[in-house]
Amino acid sequence: MSKIFKIPTQFYSKYGIVPAGFFIFILMWTNFLPAQVNGLQAGASSSNITPDLGEPIVGNWNSPPATYIHDNLHARTLVQTELRLAVRKPDEVLQARMEKVRNNPEGAEPVFHRREQSYARRIAQLENDWPDSIDVVLQAFRIGDLGIASSPFETFAETGLEIKEKSPMDHTFTIELANGAFGYLPTPEQHKLGGYETWMGTNRVEKGTTIKLVNELMKLFDKVNKE
Repeated sequence: MSKIFKIPTQFYSKYGIVPAGFFIFILMWTNFLPAQVNGLQAGASSSNITPDLGEPIVGNWNSPPATYIHDNLHARTLVQTELRLAVRKPDEVLQARMEKVRNNPEGAEPVFHRREQSYARRIAQLENDWPDSIDVVLQAFRIGDLGIASSPFETFAETGLEIKEKSPMDHTFTIELANGAFGYLPTPEQHKLGGYETWMGTNRVEKGTTIKLVNELMKLFDKVNKE
């Protein structure tokens, strides 16, 4: 990566995941810069965002002038796709259990769990308010040798590490909760182990979603990795 622009590795090197809020801040910050400085233009297949000597450098808290150029830094703009996923719905057994919870008098001992009323409300929302499937937005783009992927879920570290391992870029991280907030996204292995993140309502989409998500992101990375 060029020495004139470098995202600190502590943000992505260990787990491969960065909350969307951090990157949204960076994008908002750079969008307020003059157009000739912030050279990454939406719709362009590739942009050379290396500043000329003496021009302000994007990527620091201030904008010192460029005094040398190690190499040209190219940014390939964002590509995206929509991934259709099935929404989890309660079966008859779970419906019957939640009906017992809802019929339990207020103040009485829990039927199953001390948090069961909250769980029952989430189950009812999935059953009554959510469609059978949803389309989620996935995105990827590249800055130099850094690949950036997005996920509209609270993504597990295992998934972030898998994306890093399979990415064709030298460095990669994932922005979670980008373009949506659809709940936790456990891996299929984690679904087998159970736990709060796997509960229906906490996790809202089909159990094999991480497999589909990683496959689609690799297709996007292949596009942005081509000049």
